[in-house]
Amino acid sequence: MIAFLAVPFLLVVILSLVNTSGVRRYAVAVGVAWSLVQLLWLLFPQTRLVSEQATVSGIDFAGLFALDGLSLVFLISIGLVGLVTFITGQATIADERARFSFVNLVLLVMDGLNGLVTVRDLFSLY
Repeated sequence: MIAFLAVPFLLVVILSLVNTSGVRRYAVAVGVAWSLVQLLWLLFPQTRLVSEQATVSGIDFAGLFALDGLSLVFLISIGLVGLVTFITGQATIADERARFSFVNLVLLVMDGLNGLVTVRDLFSLY
């Protein structure tokens, strides 16, 4: 469950740290790949390769997030909209730097929305 929050953020950090023209060229492919992985992970539960239990520095992150029927529908919707957004951005944004920034922003929005729909209580939302 924590992968829905950690992976998009790590992708933004990695893409920003190695900000070269070669990396910028493949930024949309990274975004499309993450959207597809998120969709496959949700639609086919047997593809989950990691454990659902996540503990970092003694904090049990698995207890903060939940995946019920409604959040599953919203996560699938977020993945689909993200996929369409990346494909549309590739076709409509001509400048490579603007497209790179667009991909980073969409990944951050997907990260925030994933956290919003999976959090268990209002206190953890803040």
